[in-house]
Parts: sequence; C-alpha cells; structure tokens
Amino acid sequence: MALFGDTWNNQMNWASDLTVNFGGTILDDWRLPIISDIGHLYTTELGNKSTPDEGFGLSNRGPFQNLNQSGI
Repeated sequence: MALFGDTWNNQMNWASDLTVNFGGTILDDWRLPIISDIGHLYTTELGNKSTPDEGFGLSNRGPFQNLNQSGI
C-alpha cells in the first residue's frame, strides 16, 4: 500500500501494479496524476476559472472533500 512520505518510485510502482476487480471488470491501468491532469480536472471537469479576468477561484469542488482556495 502506498503511504504518504514514501519515495516517488515506490509510489509509481504501487500505482502501476494496482489491480481492482469492480463487479467483474478488471481495472489495471492506473497511474499517478501529472500537473496537467489536475489542471484539466480544475477547469474542464469542475468548471472553475483559472485567470483573474474570468473570475477565478475554487467555486466548484464537485464530490471532493478537503479542497480549499489556497490549495493547502
């Protein structure tokens, strides 16, 4: 199991080796997100704005918990 504070390579190996059986469907193509994945989620999927002239901010958190405006 991946743990906070573990090495990047260990985390990458854990994600790539993960296999989940979801009701008979095998999910085994996991990877860790890269920064563009986070940006896509923030703007495209959640519909948040990314620049001040657009009225930026974390206005939509979706189903995620523990998100805050400062990113901390």
